[in-house]
Amino acid sequence: MWGRFIIAKKVRLCLKEVFGLNWLYFDLNSYFATIEQQVNHSLRGKPIAVVPLLSDSTCAIAASYEAKLKGIKTGTKIYEAKKLCPELICVPVRHKLYVEYHTRIFAEVNKLLYIDYICSIDEGAGRLTGKYQQEEEAIRLAQVIKLAIKQNVGDYITCSISIAPSKYLAKIAAEMKKPDGLSIIKPEDIPTKLFGLSLRDIPGIGHSRILAPEIRKVNAARDVAVELIMKAAKRLRDKALYSTFINLYIRTTNRVVYKSSAKISPACDNATILKQLLIIWDRLAEQNKVNNVHQVAVSLAGLIEKPR
Repeated sequence: MWGRFIIAKKVRLCLKEVFGLNWLYFDLNSYFATIEQQVNHSLRGKPIAVVPLLSDSTCAIAASYEAKLKGIKTGTKIYEAKKLCPELICVPVRHKLYVEYHTRIFAEVNKLLYIDYICSIDEGAGRLTGKYQQEEEAIRLAQVIKLAIKQNVGDYITCSISIAPSKYLAKIAAEMKKPDGLSIIKPEDIPTKLFGLSLRDIPGIGHSRILAPEIRKVNAARDVAVELIMKAAKRLRDKALYSTFINLYIRTTNRVVYKSSAKISPACDNATILKQLLIIWDRLAEQNKVNNVHQVAVSLAGLIEKPR
């Protein structure tokens, strides 16, 4: 019952922006792994995991779609991943390469649609104006963007694109068809498509902050992450919800992005959530030797009603 109530609230909020198709959202599919497959043809069509170091005790930073089909995802321990998929290929992370391709891809998209929001290294959103607010033109634009990325950046790179009245709805729609999908939520579709979702399909509760120069050292940034996750946990309790996933996003002053997540037992209390966040933070910072942080973002996802 509470799940439907929360989704109903989301619908009411979205209805404020339902006049026309206003946003296009693009999400690069299995980004880190795909870029490795783009530059190394021998990896194409094979299950790969991008890792911080070649060790069975580490975890996957990213997984190709072939690996995901075997049950491997971001955060899976490599020793567990190899049990699920003995033929798994582990590839050391190359952040400079991913930033380079990010720059090229976003520049290509920007030629066709101004990117209003760079949501992460592999996601962005642009406001649709003029004729592109018409469904046929918006679809044509999405197809041109997909083709431009393949022709001008990399033939193996795919993205899921969504078109919707609001940025929030477009982000939800981007998850509906992967990989290489194209989804549309029209104003008249909102009740049907949103009420058909579960809480797990709704983006989680989170906070993000650009850090002032005096708090960019990794320990000070860690304190900011703690503050943000506590705010998110409070919002979770206010909505009588529980989280089953914690997500962490770190962007360094060198523009390198690190992301990690962890599955947790359903929780909304500060102690459990904080403990898991610090485990993720310390592992990510240590493995990648993070020193200076420009941006921190945290979110509580996989939302469920009170467990029985």
